[in-house]
Amino acid sequence: MSLLMALRMARQRSIHDLTTVFEQIELHEMGYRKYVERMPRQHWLCPGCRRTLFTQEIRGKKIPFFQRSITSTTPPRQSSGAPFPSLNESTAISQSIPLPADPLPSQSSTSTEITRRRSKTKSATLWTYCELAKPRLAVLIALSTMSAYAIAPYPASLPTLLFLSSGTLLCIASANTFNMLYEPEFDAMMSRTRNRPLVRKALTPTQAKTFGIGTGIAGLTILSAGVNPTVALLGAGNIILYSGIYTPLKRKTILNTWVGAVVGGIPPLMGWAACSPEASLLSHPGGLLLAGILYAWQFPHFNALAYTMRHDYASAGYCMMCVVNPGMNTRVALRYSIAMMPLCWGLVACGLVDPWYLVDSTIVNAWVIWKAFQFWKYEGEKGSARGLFFAGLIQLPAVLILAMLHKDGLWDWLWGSEDQMENSQLEDGETSMSVTAKM
Repeated sequence: MSLLMALRMARQRSIHDLTTVFEQIELHEMGYRKYVERMPRQHWLCPGCRRTLFTQEIRGKKIPFFQRSITSTTPPRQSSGAPFPSLNESTAISQSIPLPADPLPSQSSTSTEITRRRSKTKSATLWTYCELAKPRLAVLIALSTMSAYAIAPYPASLPTLLFLSSGTLLCIASANTFNMLYEPEFDAMMSRTRNRPLVRKALTPTQAKTFGIGTGIAGLTILSAGVNPTVALLGAGNIILYSGIYTPLKRKTILNTWVGAVVGGIPPLMGWAACSPEASLLSHPGGLLLAGILYAWQFPHFNALAYTMRHDYASAGYCMMCVVNPGMNTRVALRYSIAMMPLCWGLVACGLVDPWYLVDSTIVNAWVIWKAFQFWKYEGEKGSARGLFFAGLIQLPAVLILAMLHKDGLWDWLWGSEDQMENSQLEDGETSMSVTAKM
């Protein structure tokens, strides 16, 4: 029966070489853990990732493009796409199928071929450079800058908005690139960052440094020439603050979280200065309130994320609140989530948005406060940290979009149309009466 099964398999698909067959037999007999000890070490991959990638490769499945570079240490195996055989089937193949006429390649030639393939370095693609900029974070920061520009009660223009958004994105890309250049060996120790381009050797430090300098110069030039020098100065300060101060402080003191929050509060000031008279940041209190909203929002959002990765931070040697003082980590998150409420009310008090914003923003902020309270009550356990993190992802876009929709005077053309028609009719009547009197 086993011979018939082996012959049937031989007709349907290509036969594995003997090395692969024996490896599959060992995989079933000894179990995966004992087998993986004999595989080359991949110190930046957790055992679960190694198991997943090995299973995908041995079964002939396609591996996503962002995982291909970290699977290069395991030799490729020839497979037709069908699941690998069971122990009895593998034994039948190895015992009943005659060897081909041509001898199999020797172990030395196979290892030489593998080494030659590993030595080939793929050229960097556009997406590889985009990864240096942390695109999701960069887009979120750019949106906060653009929202401040839209909420400000000053004349706006589309060309200025385009220069502002593109220059801000380039400055963010520069800051994030220098951040990755500073700590690739520490990024390799954390599951969230171990797949970054410098960690997986997709880019060289020289390439990353050139990209960081180029994007920084381009971004500051666009902001200075297309917007105004004040916005360019804020952009340069943000690059220095993030890559030169915040990044080194992460390994020294928990004050790095407060410094990082300042970095997040500067982009709204850039949007405000882009359209305010004479690029003044103090022309209206609304600009400082928007910066305060971005500053306060980062604590519950980041503290919740940091708690879920506290073991990675500890093993990499980062001095974070979630590692040094977990109780303080939850208290600070709750404290600043409560601070979001009066900061949003301040936009109504200074006349930047209409009173209906009190209702909308209070509902959103109250929901996040409840999540932060659970985070503090359960000390990050029972899924409270993850719940607060995702609540923060919804809170910031909701608060900013609602502020733009409730901008003071935005809907006057709709609600005040009848009054405007009556006033225009009265003005026309007075004009006609004055003309008749003169005649």
